[in-house]
Amino acid sequence: MANASYKILVPIPEETAAKHGDINVSRLLRTPCSIAADRDGSVTITMVLNAPSDLPLTGVRAGDEELAPIENLISTGQAQIASIVDDVSNSYPSVSVHGTVVVGHLSENVMEHLTADDQYDGLYIPRSEDTETTLWDRSVIEEMVDATSCAIYVENIGTELEFQRPEDDETTDLGKNGSSSQSVATILLAVGTGAHSVLGAEAARALARECDAKVNALHLYSTATDQDVKASGEDALSVCEYVLSDIPNVTCTSREVDHVVDDLLREIEQHDVAVMGAPTKQPLVERVFKTGEREKDTMDSSVSVVMARQPSDAMNTVYYRWKRAIERTVDEESSGSPTGGVN
Repeated sequence: MANASYKILVPIPEETAAKHGDINVSRLLRTPCSIAADRDGSVTITMVLNAPSDLPLTGVRAGDEELAPIENLISTGQAQIASIVDDVSNSYPSVSVHGTVVVGHLSENVMEHLTADDQYDGLYIPRSEDTETTLWDRSVIEEMVDATSCAIYVENIGTELEFQRPEDDETTDLGKNGSSSQSVATILLAVGTGAHSVLGAEAARALARECDAKVNALHLYSTATDQDVKASGEDALSVCEYVLSDIPNVTCTSREVDHVVDDLLREIEQHDVAVMGAPTKQPLVERVFKTGEREKDTMDSSVSVVMARQPSDAMNTVYYRWKRAIERTVDEESSGSPTGGVN
């Protein structure tokens, strides 16, 4: 769904910013920058600086005396963010990238404040099983998600090596914006029956454009699925297929399986990136975001998984249905076909 002012907020912990010299920020910010490029939007990278619990912050502004104890930390953070912004801007020249430093006592409270006035359309949160101390851990993410009403993208980055700064070498694969595409050849779009699948399809489309990758959209349903639920899933797949219609290499499949979660996890392992709408089944959430609970042969998975959650008032699905209907009507009129149906 096009939005010329689509703004994505990317909060990063101060520990991550402090290690920016060792981080491949082009990879770390690949998903939000791809989405922003696809929507002609912008990305704001915000370093969240944790203030001492005894430091009063209510009514405090930059330069106020109360912030004197952490002025050096703020200045250092601003320099680190400026360096990160420069790196990301060079990798994604078509995306407007900004940087800020915010001070707060709890990261989730900071997110609630930053997103409360609808300043941002999307919130991107990176995490990794291997780097709980340098990216957001799950407990903080859950608090952020609960405190945020805009669209949310949570990416479980496959391995720590993925976002370490690579040595310069001519064999690095580059995306369309000159960023490292990390050899992304295939993207799995897991389509469910919920409204979040359309946001997932938009994210998959953005990544496919950036990385010149193939998208495999897949809807799995169990042998015990009711007919109306099955029809809802196939309808959702049809809408996602329309969202992806301008991507040159796309497949869309609906398949009956015995165990949806198990089969989906196996499908994820066959791709470089997986994208899905926020799942409602807790076992899937647990197994996707806790690699230790995956099957033994997939515990070393390097697949990045992006989960997308629509805001409650999102109109994406309605928009695409309307747009598709209009295009069909125009096509019928231009071809001279009758618009009436036969009962």
